[in-house]
Amino acid sequence: MDAGRVARRRGGFGVRKSDANVAHAKRRPRLSIEQILAACRLYDHHLTKWQGTDAALDRLRARVPELDAPSVLLKVAAVNTLYGTNLYAFQRMAEHIVEVLAAWGRSRYAPEIVERIANLPPNSADGKRRVHVSFAAKFAHFFLDAETFPILDRFARESLALHVGRPASRYAGRGAYGRFVEEFARLRTAAAWPGAGRELDRYLWLSGLLRVWRANPKGPINAEVRALFENPPAGSHGDLACLEGR
Repeated sequence: MDAGRVARRRGGFGVRKSDANVAHAKRRPRLSIEQILAACRLYDHHLTKWQGTDAALDRLRARVPELDAPSVLLKVAAVNTLYGTNLYAFQRMAEHIVEVLAAWGRSRYAPEIVERIANLPPNSADGKRRVHVSFAAKFAHFFLDAETFPILDRFARESLALHVGRPASRYAGRGAYGRFVEEFARLRTAAAWPGAGRELDRYLWLSGLLRVWRANPKGPINAEVRALFENPPAGSHGDLACLEGR
């Protein structure tokens, strides 16, 4: 978005009454539009591989809009390969998604469908049920509705928790994605963000990665983002500082 056209407003959340939530709320930084814009500029000017991944998935949706079995299998493989969601049962997940979509029976998608997709039925070999929320959120974001389904992974989860004054554990377990979507929307409103949800996604992911990297510079993170943090190119220093709220 053009920074010159965006109103300079800040927003926050009301403090919850419980002592635990008050403690979290006291630590929460308010999110500014400038921080989201900084993340978008870093994405636009310095993260070409990430751009390419998103563009490839967007093109796949445009060229293959169908959600039949072969199309879904292709999309499952694309999301898992490009975003590294650690899904191994491609075929079984594709069949599961087709069944979930066929059984949905509503005119509009809702966050509940991500929970249903994430709960992959157990295979006959070990009988273990595996839950793939990060994969399901990305599949829904790219191939069902980007605005309805923000991307949830551990970096976005930590960033959102920081800003809304909640423990990150709130976005794990049963019903976690629905809670994440609700508070993603509240954060978007509080920050008065007028742009796309995907742009707020970029802020949550990048700022989450930056905090993890600050805490442990040798820890495993995305290689392209690591290079940006370790050797910031000309013109990026101000946006990196803004990303951290400095």
